[in-house]
Order: sequence, then structure tokens, then C-alpha cells
Amino acid sequence: MQQLITSPNKVKCINLDWLSVYCLEPKGCVMNAAYYKKLGWSVEEREYGTPQYREKFTLMNGRHPFLEIERNPYSLKQNGGIFEPESCHIRLANRTLYQPNPVQQLTNFIIKYGYEYKGISRVDVCCDLTIFDNGMKPQDLANKYIKDKIWKVHQSHIAPNTDDGDDTWRIPIHLGAHGKETKTGRTWNSLKWGSPKSALSTKLYNKTLELETNTGKFYIKDTWVKAGLCDLQKVRYEYRNPKTKEIEIRSKQISVVPGTAINQEIPIEEAKKIDVWRVEFSMNSEGRKWIDLGDNPIVDLSLNAFDNLDSLAATFFTCSEWLFSFIYAKWITKGATRWKERTNRCKKLQLFNTKFLHSHYKPQRQTEMEDPSRTEKIMMYRLMAKSKDKNLSEAYREACYQVARNLSKEHGEWWLPDAEDYGKLTCRDIEQKRREEYKEDHPHTVEGFRKWAERQSEITESFSKNNIDRYVSIRNKVNNEIKKQIQRYEDEIKKLNSRIERNQIRTDKDVNELHNIFGDPF
Repeated sequence: MQQLITSPNKVKCINLDWLSVYCLEPKGCVMNAAYYKKLGWSVEEREYGTPQYREKFTLMNGRHPFLEIERNPYSLKQNGGIFEPESCHIRLANRTLYQPNPVQQLTNFIIKYGYEYKGISRVDVCCDLTIFDNGMKPQDLANKYIKDKIWKVHQSHIAPNTDDGDDTWRIPIHLGAHGKETKTGRTWNSLKWGSPKSALSTKLYNKTLELETNTGKFYIKDTWVKAGLCDLQKVRYEYRNPKTKEIEIRSKQISVVPGTAINQEIPIEEAKKIDVWRVEFSMNSEGRKWIDLGDNPIVDLSLNAFDNLDSLAATFFTCSEWLFSFIYAKWITKGATRWKERTNRCKKLQLFNTKFLHSHYKPQRQTEMEDPSRTEKIMMYRLMAKSKDKNLSEAYREACYQVARNLSKEHGEWWLPDAEDYGKLTCRDIEQKRREEYKEDHPHTVEGFRKWAERQSEITESFSKNNIDRYVSIRNKVNNEIKKQIQRYEDEIKKLNSRIERNQIRTDKDVNELHNIFGDPF
């Protein structure tokens, strides 16, 4: 599914690059590779499964893969695990994602074969471009970031490697930071933010270079041409055979500036090569939930967020506002100390035009805490009762209290019974005490109000007097120190003046002594 977004003289190709969903198979139906073979599908089976599933196979659409299915989980809920027996994951093949209406194709497949859709397990949305909306080139952005001229906000973890099984985005240059040395300096080809365990991650990399080293994805280049992002040009180049040491003339297709493609082959040095870069956001099941910064409702991303041009574009630019946000570097220097300026005081680098977005969102990580069960509530009450039993030893009572506290913390500091014996009041106790004090102190008559106002005035006066006395005391100490310092300077000046009159200031040591007293004039 190729998507085209244009801004003034700038073309962007927005697409899905990964889409997998979690589903449940119809009960009582074994939907393995043999099942689909009987239905007429061409199936490619893998000899081994995945860490989560015993089986994995691919349904083919002619010569090309259509989607992958992982099924038959190891960890079952009935055995204390995490999956239902009917659990499975369905992932659209990468080639399918660049065909028209891939989300609709997946939806039709799920409905046709009776799967129960549960949610997105992972989705990657990407944007291919040659220049940002503000006129900055992606290569310049990568170089400025590495040189610490710009900073990224909201995502601080820089991850040169990945543990999610998808290494295709990385440029196989033999440098750990994914770049290379050139005659004009060091250039950087790929960057990733977010740890392997992050619910959301961000990538910026040279897609043209990646496709040159990872063949078999010509369909991506085709979408670029259809979008008007670039043309494809067949070029000749010299290749030195490492075995025979002979020079061979080879041909390949490269991305060139739009409007420069010709019918005949030309030498590679004559081609106007163009680099297409990719900004990519990856979200797993934990990263589906976003919070609206306007009125704070929680939005759960579903397949509807990716099934058409407008929705996909809005999703990408929403992600870019939070996950691809940069500011110009600004430092604060004081003496030998140097630190970064606060983020909100630095100028923002606006790469994309997102003014058309009506709402702004930020990721909302789902809490792993749950409400306590009835059994856990009973345990906490019983443990707290034991902790207050004077007939038990102090160590035993303390142990009961600590276990109850730990149970409470596991459930978001759930309310505990009164623990006053250990100097800890519950929210209920604090609130009750506050109400009682309010009843006693709150005036109900004119005379009561007059007395209450007088007490408040006395409190305010006492508070002000204490603050004033404290300020005067501090200022007196400072003034005394200043007087002592001035006196030391006067004594030193008298000694030096006497030496100067005797013409004894001749050595570097003497000059340094003057420097130490009066400081550096520069």
C-alpha cells in the first residue's frame, strides 16, 4: 500500500512496514499448515517454530508470500502460562504491505476463516523522503545529532542494536554506530532510539543504502517511483572479481532524481543518484495506548488507524510530534561546570508540518498493577491485626507489617488498616483528623470569627518575625565574612606595597602571588 503525502515541493511516501495481530482460532478447529493446504493454499512450513509457538508457516500468493501464521503456543493459561490454547499471531508479509489496501486484506482473511481479532501485537509505520518540510536533509539531521548540535526529546535511549528479530533496517557498515568515514568527513547512515524492551521505538536510516545491500525489495522502489519521490535508472559499473582479480562490467538499478531516468544504460558516474531516507515508528501491544493532551481521554490504536491514507498519515504525524521531536542544543556554562539547558527553553526543530493535526497525543504506558483479590485483602487485614497484637514478639509483629506493606505496594499502595503503632497513618486517618481540626477551629459566630482572625494575625506576625530574624542573622554572618576578607586584602596590600618600595617584586612567584590575591584580570 503506497501512500503519498505532499507539502510544498516536497514528496513523502508513507506506508506500513510491519503489521502483526493477535487472534484466537475458532474453538475445536486445528488451523495448521495441513488445514490450509486442504483449502488449496500454497504453504511454506518452517521446520521450527518461535520461542512462543511450536508452529510457523507462510501462506503464499502465487510466487510471493501473503502472510505468516504462528500458532500452537507453549505457555498455556491452564498450566499457569499466558496464552489460550487457540492463541495465534498473524503477520502480513512485507511485500503485501506495499500492495493496495493491506489492512483490508488482513481483515477479510480474519473474517473469512473465523478468527477472533484481539488486538495489534506490533505495527511499524514509516515515511520515506529526501528532505524534511523545513528544508533540512536527513543526512544533515543525523550528523548534527551525532555532533551534539541538536538533541532529541522524550526518547533518550540510543540503541545501535535490536533484539526484536528485525535487523534489516540497519546499514551493514563495519562501524558500531552505523556510519562511515568519507573524504569530506564522517557520515551516519542509521540511528535508533528506544531499548529492545520499549513499547515504542524510532528509527532514522538511509533506505536507499539499505536496499542496495539487502536485495529482494524492488517493490519498495516501485512505490517511490509511483509516488514521484524518485526515478529508477539502470547503470553500468566496474566490478573487481575477488577471486579472478579481473574487472567485470555489471549493471544495477539505482534511485535517481525524478525526471532523469532514460531508456539506455549509462555509467554509474553519470547518474544523478539520490538517497531516500526513512523515518520509522515501531509500536508493540503496550504502545497502542495514547493519551490526548487536550481533555486526556485514552485512545487505543486499532486497525482503523492504518486502513486509509488520511488515518495512516495522521497516525504517523501524531507519532512524529512525540517520538521524532528535536531541539537545538543550548549549554549553560558556569566556571568549569557545563550542563544542558532545560528542554522547554531550547528552540524546537520543526521537521514536519503538523499544524493540520487537531489533537496532540503522547504515549501512555499501561500499568502492570491490578486491584487486590479478595484473598489478598483478607491477608492484609489479618497481617495488620497480627502486627498490632501486643502478645506477640516485636520481630514477629514487624514481619507481619512488612509483608502487608509489600502486598499493598504491589497493588498501587492499596489502603491498609490503621498502622498507628508504627507511626504510619492511613489516608483515612489523616482525613478524619483534618476534619476534626476543622470543626474545632472553624468559626460559626461573629465573635468566633473575630477570635479566629486574631489568631491568624498572631500566627502570621510570628512567622514573619522568625523569617526576618533569620534573614538578619544570615546577613550579619555574610557581612562579617566580607569584613574579614577586606581586612585580609588590606594587610596583604600593605605587605606588597612595602616590598614594592624596596624593589623586591622580581620573580614569577611574586607575580603569581599578586594573581592569587586579586584574581585573573581577563
